[in-house]
Amino acid sequence: MSFFAKPNPNLSRARTLSYPKFGLTNLKIGLAGPLILAGLCAPGTAHANEVDWDPRFWVEAGIYLPDADTQIQLSQPDSDNGTVLSLEDDLGFKTGVESFDLTLGAKLDDDFFIEGSIFALDRSSTLTLSEAIEVEDVVYDVGARIDADFSSEIFRITLGYRIIANPKFDASVALGVHLTRFDFGVIGEASANGQTANGEQRGQDLLAPLPTLTGQIKYRPIPWLELRGRADYLDLTIDQYDGKLVNLEASATAAITRNIALGAAYRFTDYKVGIDADSYDGNIEYKFDGPRLFVRIVI
Repeated sequence: MSFFAKPNPNLSRARTLSYPKFGLTNLKIGLAGPLILAGLCAPGTAHANEVDWDPRFWVEAGIYLPDADTQIQLSQPDSDNGTVLSLEDDLGFKTGVESFDLTLGAKLDDDFFIEGSIFALDRSSTLTLSEAIEVEDVVYDVGARIDADFSSEIFRITLGYRIIANPKFDASVALGVHLTRFDFGVIGEASANGQTANGEQRGQDLLAPLPTLTGQIKYRPIPWLELRGRADYLDLTIDQYDGKLVNLEASATAAITRNIALGAAYRFTDYKVGIDADSYDGNIEYKFDGPRLFVRIVI
């Protein structure tokens, strides 16, 4: 395993987020009702001999609504002078996050399958500091007005093997990668090397490909309902890089036709990523958990 990190280029202004906001807070209310209604109606619309729980291809598109808890520290090389920052408590980031996600999967044969998914979580804040903070070699003093942003894109891909497969129960194991890009930046009035300046910006862009071991089970207590559980795990240190990942997910999917199902899930993810680079030392602890609503289409 390896991580790749690069410092942000010199910037003269705060960065803007690359993902637009879609008002998902309102959508979660609007979509929860149809999902529940569809689940109640499913027994009458999806007959046992029509539901396809073992397709060749599948697509899931959903809305993910987690709460986030993020800590980050950026220091000069071989030191811990950077402040350990809670983005929510120290920098005023909102806890709630909203994201679309997409999952694609395919059977390679009766036993092997491949699956990949992607989603992004982006947040930003503007505030006046109540306490001084230090990011790398720059101090942002009490009363300084700053802009901060933090974004992450998560790409997940696994190659799996089904060790048990029957009409009511599946179990599989998989090897995969969680490829995550973290991007953090702060800009505002600051002091560095005894000088005060406006528009001082510090931040880093970190790419963390974390190999994972995955286990997944599927249980169908009645023909139109599938219950799934998934766990991904990694704890690995190589040279100047270290990472830990725990990802847990439980879901219920109700078929409404042979090829379409609606579902709800709950996901918990805990990242810890550290790097001792030539230009900086960095540590990120990133937790998020919350509900996910999705549509599943199979072919």
